[in-house]
Amino acid sequence: GAAEIADRAAALLAEYCRQERPDDLRLPYGLAELAETTLTVQPSLAPLLNLANLVQLAAERDKNPLRRLATELEKRRRQREQAKARIAHEFTRRARRFRRLLTYSYSSTVLAALAAAHGSNRLEEVLVSEGRPLNEGRLLAERLAGLGIRVTLVVDAALAARVEAADAVVVGTDAVFGDAYVNKVGTRLLQERARK
Repeated sequence: GAAEIADRAAALLAEYCRQERPDDLRLPYGLAELAETTLTVQPSLAPLLNLANLVQLAAERDKNPLRRLATELEKRRRQREQAKARIAHEFTRRARRFRRLLTYSYSSTVLAALAAAHGSNRLEEVLVSEGRPLNEGRLLAERLAGLGIRVTLVVDAALAARVEAADAVVVGTDAVFGDAYVNKVGTRLLQERARK
């Protein structure tokens, strides 16, 4: 999912900070270019946008941008882990009556929430879409099965028809706004079916 892509990018940036020379005068320009390139990869992914902003601020506001960036990346990593744990805890608390869930594509946050629900002996099965064209849902299905969760992999085209077989639909997001969210094409149909 979007958060995992940003986490991988952040890990690469942290490695870059460890290897690069802090006294290189070209460094702020290189970091600014890196931030801009990060945004062109997938501009709708909020976690990448936030990461690019973090890089840009380090390049602009500090005499030692590498140290600042490394510090900010570590702070971001800790915050992400804490947020993922809080979301998983809250999901488990709110989803007590749900035994069979349906999810679409891949989300590391959804994976953590489903693992927590399974750990509390509440989750019996997860219906997972393939997540075409890249089949991200297959990765989620493999990871859930590796945790001992019963998984049924469903082709994307049949997923909406399977909503009634689930107690709830759980999806991740690429970005969240006050009254809306951005996710993979097809999520809205699932949401509408789940509300019926």
